[in-house]
Amino acid sequence: MVKKEVKSKNFFSALISGGLKRNVSLKNYSHLKIGGRASYFFKASKIGDLILTLTWWLNSFPQKPIFVLGEGTNVLFKGDFFDGLVIKMDLKKLDYLGKGLVFAEAGVSMRKLVNFCFQKKLAGLEWAAGLPGTVGGAVYGNAGCFGREIRDVVEGVLTLERRGKELSLSLRKNKECLFKYRSSIFKKNQKKGELLLIVGVLLKLQPVKDIKPFREKASFILRYRRQKHPLDFPTLGSTFKNISLSRLPSSLRNKFQEKIKNDPFLVLPVAVLLEKAGLKGKKKGGAQFSLKHPNFIVNLGKATAKDVLQLIALAKKKVWKKFQVKIEEEIEIV
Repeated sequence: MVKKEVKSKNFFSALISGGLKRNVSLKNYSHLKIGGRASYFFKASKIGDLILTLTWWLNSFPQKPIFVLGEGTNVLFKGDFFDGLVIKMDLKKLDYLGKGLVFAEAGVSMRKLVNFCFQKKLAGLEWAAGLPGTVGGAVYGNAGCFGREIRDVVEGVLTLERRGKELSLSLRKNKECLFKYRSSIFKKNQKKGELLLIVGVLLKLQPVKDIKPFREKASFILRYRRQKHPLDFPTLGSTFKNISLSRLPSSLRNKFQEKIKNDPFLVLPVAVLLEKAGLKGKKKGGAQFSLKHPNFIVNLGKATAKDVLQLIALAKKKVWKKFQVKIEEEIEIV
């Protein structure tokens, strides 16, 4: 019995030195600079260490939650304490395999991936210029903008998942990821508390002789973002999802016909309704619906999770009262 306890203690010490920490503030891991503390926090920089840590966690705390974090660009930590394990994906391998195939581990930033593709003369991700977060996070939420989504270039996803009592690596094809608008099987499973982690992504891009036109398109998108988005304040990006025309009353379709866009199907930007409902510039404590873009909630300096949640609730109430349209968060609230 003594030998087992010593072995367990040594293993735990090894995990601590390898990136597992206790009682960690999540504030600095959120783009909004809001967050309480996590009882356990693990920065995964090697797949082997990730498997060891998860094996230990599942054996030690089988009932406690696990949350996987990328760069925290769309996650609001609502409580003062997360009694579980937060895994910060820091896996950053990036390789060109030839014939348009790129493999990126989950912790690679979208910025780095886009630039890498330009260097290799690969087209297909220019729409993602300026998109915050990691590759894993983009696949998890099927990130998209300017009429495209990440699923358009995903060939497969390398996953770590629990099968019975064992953890195993497997490659899921695009169709097996069940991509939908700002969603995937990975997002659904995490909400259910099931273990299905994105470890890496295989992307299929288009080799081209002249990458210049695609770089120019990316530059245009970056200029647009700087002009339209409140990049000078901490935010979580788009707070609410855009509204599918199928959920929009015909009277509103006609009224806002000129505002309808392809994203990647026909939608009315939710910012239109937020502004018409008088929410642009609205404040609660240190949080505010941006004066530059009303679908962004900005932290003016001392915002709390409560401030942000009050603004979200207010927006839902006002948009429903004025337009009888339900709006849904695009950000993830943990």
